[in-house]
Amino acid sequence: MGHVALMIKCPPEVRQRWKVACAMDNLSYADMITDLLDYREAVLKRAAAQQAHPFHRPQVPLSGYPGGRSAVGLAHTPTAHGGNSHA
Repeated sequence: MGHVALMIKCPPEVRQRWKVACAMDNLSYADMITDLLDYREAVLKRAAAQQAHPFHRPQVPLSGYPGGRSAVGLAHTPTAHGGNSHA
């Protein structure tokens, strides 16, 4: 795999912070970029794994009272008058 020059423009303070961070971690500039990208991708992967499954439907109460009916499974729940609840 070949290498390419990466020219970035930044304020002198950012360049100094970059140099210090690389020196403290004993990394080259390229290694620091690689580590930061790996870290970012790992964070995004963990965040995606924690998202709810698309089929997950949390129960939504229809009643404000404790123990009231919930919206999950209502399509086939008959009402008191014998009809379908959403008919």
